[in-house]
Formats: sequence, C-alpha cells, structure tokens
Amino acid sequence: MNSMTQLISSPVLLLAIFFSLKIASAQKAYIPNTNSNTVSIIDLQEDIVLSTIDVETNPRYVVTSPILNRIYVGNQSAASLSVIDTDTDTVVETIEIDEFIRGLAINSSSSRIYIGFNAGVLALNLSNNTIENTIPLSSIPTHLELSPNDEILLVSSSSELTIINTTTNAIETTLPMNTVYGTCVNEESTKAYVAEYGANSIKEIDLINHTATVFIENIPEVEDLDLNLDETKLYISGGGFGPGKMYVIDLATASLITAIDVGQDPESIQINPSGEKAYTVNFLGNSVSVIDLEVHTLDTTLMVGSLPLAWGNFILPAIGPTRNPEIVVKTINFYPNPTKGVLYFQEISLESIEIYTVQGQLLLQKNMKNQVQGELDMTSFTAGLYYIRGISGDQIYTAQILKNN
Repeated sequence: MNSMTQLISSPVLLLAIFFSLKIASAQKAYIPNTNSNTVSIIDLQEDIVLSTIDVETNPRYVVTSPILNRIYVGNQSAASLSVIDTDTDTVVETIEIDEFIRGLAINSSSSRIYIGFNAGVLALNLSNNTIENTIPLSSIPTHLELSPNDEILLVSSSSELTIINTTTNAIETTLPMNTVYGTCVNEESTKAYVAEYGANSIKEIDLINHTATVFIENIPEVEDLDLNLDETKLYISGGGFGPGKMYVIDLATASLITAIDVGQDPESIQINPSGEKAYTVNFLGNSVSVIDLEVHTLDTTLMVGSLPLAWGNFILPAIGPTRNPEIVVKTINFYPNPTKGVLYFQEISLESIEIYTVQGQLLLQKNMKNQVQGELDMTSFTAGLYYIRGISGDQIYTAQILKNN
C-alpha cells in the first residue's frame, strides 16, 4: 500500500485532513485605499474589518501569494511594492520599482510578479527582487491578468488587449478594444472574458486562435469580472459613478440572470475560494459589498478607507504559515508534469511536502525526512491544477502541477 492510499484509507488521517481543510478555509481580503494610503484587512469568515495598516502613496493594485503567505501592494505614485506578511499583517519589506505602477499579476509558484508601467510590463524575479525582463507596449496598461497555467499574460489598456507569451516574453497578438479594465481566464487557459468599459460590453477571447467576439452587451460601465468555480456564471461589477450593480450572467446562454445593488462605483470584484460569496470594492462608496451567491442578495456592507481599489487579486486563500519571515523561494522540478499519477523529484533535500488545491485547501502533507529524491502519488486526485510546496529550513520550493485523468 503506497503512502497516498494509506492517507486516504486511514480514518484518523481523514479526520486530520478535515480539520486541515477547516483551518485552511479561513481567508482574508486585503483592500488598498488609494486616498488613505492604507490597506484594510477583512476576515472573510466573519466578514468584518480586522485592521488597517499603512503603506506608501496611492495603493491601488494587489496580488496574493498563498504559498508564501505574502501580499504585494502596488503603490502607484510611490512606484513601489509594499510586502505584507499575512501571519502578522505587517509590512515587512518595500520593493522600489522606480516606475509609475499600472497593474500587477503574480504567477502561481510565486516566483515572478508582472508589473504594468507607462511603457509596458516589467517581470520582477521574487527570489532576488530584480527586474529580469521588460516587455515594451504601445499603450499604457490598465490591468494585468495571468492565465491559470501561467503561460499567457493579458494586458488591458484604453485602446487594446495585448496577449503576451510568458515563456518567450513575446507579444502574440494585440486586439483592438474600447477601454478594457478587468479580465478573467477559464481554468483551462483557453478562453478569457474582458470588461470593455467603453462599449458597455463583455468580450470573449479565444486564447488559442486569438479572436475576440462580443459575448454580452448593454451592461453599463463594466469594470471587472470573475467566474464562479464551475464556470457556469460570470459576475460583473459596474454601474458607473451612481448606485453600483453586480450583474450575474449565465455563460451557457449569455443572458442576464439578475442585477444586485451594491455600493457606489464598484470597481474590482472577486469570488471567495469556496464560491459562496462575491466581494465588490466600491471606490466612491468607501466600502466593500458582500454578496451571497446562493440567493443572489446583498449580505452586508463593510466600510473601509478612502477611495478603495483592489485591482488584481485581493483574497488570500490561507494555506498555512511559512514559519520564517526571511524566506527564500525556489522552484522545484517535478516530473512528469502534467501527470496521471506518480510525480518524482531529485537532488533537493526537503523536510516536508504539501499539496494544495488552487483554492488553498491542504490535501496532503508528507514528512520527507530530508530525502534528496522521492515521489508523490497523485493517482487518486481529480483532474485539475494543484500547488505543491516543499519546505527545507528557511527555503520554500514551489511548483504547479497539472493532474490529468
């Protein structure tokens, strides 16, 4: 009997997994307040504001790293990133970018952050905080989005949507648009939806053939959007400077299911990892609206700082402490990837290995006893993407694995 079979067949360990999942399900949201120069931290279990911390001037972009337990806040005017340790909810580092920040996206292994600036996109290596690549663009970015497989970077602007291959850092195509803000990509990384603010419409992007078609029209002043977990619905923030709306769209029929009143001028939107609630960040309302997605009603409104924005990814799926704030992040090479079952690695001495869903749920924790080679059996796992984190002292090794049937 292999270790994975033992894990799944043991009632004691199943109980341990259950409690691990319950602990890991505690999530927080980090909301930059552009006019207050602060970040509001929200407990998503209780839907209350826990605290507010100071950052640098004009924070408006945010990305989360569940593997590192870090939040990266893009301070636009200060041209810097504030790094927040989520165990203590304090700023532990400031990374100077020296460019007016226009968007953030982080890859799933947390080894790289992409930063929009006036002339294009920068790729920041998080192992040494250095810029490793610059991708020039002809228009100023408004929003950045990475595909789940990390291979495609979408860059929105006032006139176009740029599709970048992150392996080659080359522009694959540029599609004309009328002021695009938020984007989202399906789990297979084959299709994207973009909020075309200037046309009051949502466009569907075929990421294989690089074509754009109108998906749904007459959605007033669309800002941002997100898919639900089973990708049957699209949630959109919009409504402009007046009373805001969250629109619920049926993907199969491209039709409006309902529109829910939220706070004034909802900009960014995100679904929590469990898929039970949506959160809109209301710029002129100085608030965050919490929407119950089962009954499609406004649950509560949380007051935050002045003029909040949270472009990027503001909800952190909690996957456990990193134990040491002075962490070093490296990439671990598992093979084969994609896999149908057993993964192998070698030449790295690890204390333990953890496997998480992309929603941050801990599925497996294995003591490696400083083995320099080993294996993980994922045969019983369902098809999909998974995060792997290996721990060795003050070093964290990360990987993203695609499991096929």
